Amino acid sequence: MIIWLNGPFGIGKTSTAHALLRRVPAALLYDPEPFGAALRKTVATFEAAADFQELRAWPSLVVETARVLRDTYDRPLVLPLTVWRRSTVEVLLSGRRGIDPDVRPFRLVASEAVLRTRIMGRPDAEGPHAWRLAHLDAGLQSMGDAAFGEAIGTVCPWLHDNAIPASTAARSARRPWANPTSSGISARSASSSQRANAARWCQYNAAVGSAGTD
Repeated sequence: MIIWLNGPFGIGKTSTAHALLRRVPAALLYDPEPFGAALRKTVATFEAAADFQELRAWPSLVVETARVLRDTYDRPLVLPLTVWRRSTVEVLLSGRRGIDPDVRPFRLVASEAVLRTRIMGRPDAEGPHAWRLAHLDAGLQSMGDAAFGEAIGTVCPWLHDNAIPASTAARSARRPWANPTSSGISARSASSSQRANAARWCQYNAAVGSAGTD
């Protein structure tokens, strides 16, 4: 199985990936970003690009690295990766399905206000704010396109039945994510007071923009 978490910068891909790994410890986290940075440095003499996703070799590098990891370690892959070009998404999905037919793409979604707050709340050293904000419109458009995967809300995912199903991770019955602060209480089993407290927690995080990072 290959689980792809897509979405704009600041949407919570890394946080979601680590939450998923806690539920599926056998899975392997595959972040293509360091590989892209290394590719840009390697080919700088022959091809320059401000965004390594524009390099001709990048789609093949992402797919073939996934192939090596699957062939070598035979584990599910969890892949947090922002891609806002639909043509690139189609190429990567096709390539990954050649590795494992069970590819599950998800597009993480949140409001523009939440995303702006999260981006500006991160240290600039983790990624220039101006660059991330310049790509925000493209990311927002991708969130509304079903071709990018199943939509998953990231501000209060545990309160909604359309959260990433546990069956994606454990191939069992569908149930929502657990809130990391809820001691594993699911939306279906929570009492009204627990749900009210969780709603307030989510509203607070939405206001301060701290419900997730990139």
